[in-house]
Amino acid sequence: MEEMLIKAQMRERTGKESARKIRSQGLVPGVLYGLDIEPVHLAISEKDVRKIVVNEAKLLTLQIEGKKTKEKVIVKDLDMDPIRDSFLHIDFQRIRMDEKISAFVPILVTGEEISVGLKTGGVLQHGMREVEVECLPADLPSHIEVDISKMEIGDSIRVEDLSIPDGVTVISPGEELVLTIVPPAVYVEPEVVEEVEAAEVPTVAESEGEEEK
Repeated sequence: MEEMLIKAQMRERTGKESARKIRSQGLVPGVLYGLDIEPVHLAISEKDVRKIVVNEAKLLTLQIEGKKTKEKVIVKDLDMDPIRDSFLHIDFQRIRMDEKISAFVPILVTGEEISVGLKTGGVLQHGMREVEVECLPADLPSHIEVDISKMEIGDSIRVEDLSIPDGVTVISPGEELVLTIVPPAVYVEPEVVEEVEAAEVPTVAESEGEEEK
């Protein structure tokens, strides 16, 4: 997996107000934890965080301002605001390169343009968009690819069907549904019930009057 150098600043204050102030400066609040070491609160450039996302990089070298040593870390969690397309918070976990880690890896779908099932009107339905794996940090994949080009309507892929790189063990249950191609929804025109004009329905008073005659 591609490794990337990320620089961060130490921050002393925490809380919502402090986080808002940090974001207004083009920074993303974060925290570094793991290996039984005291957590460190950080601020990272939004550009660097976006670079992590674009490159699908989880294995990183973190350089904290004012510290001589660099740390090997993975991105453990990243919170986003989907409406504003901005980052709210990022979590880094310290790692050792000779110890296995668990992480969630995104599923990358390919072959949509030529998919048999989609071309015949099927609809792609996702059961999950990432899978949990365990491996050494150097073996951690940026994504797991799923090719749906030959899938037809009714076909599905489960975790046990995924092609997993060597050295990587899947933790997610094998029977969990990853994706499926379902038939297109059929529009059923609602049945029109003809309304009887009010004039044709005798009122209670009219009915009683007819009985008295």
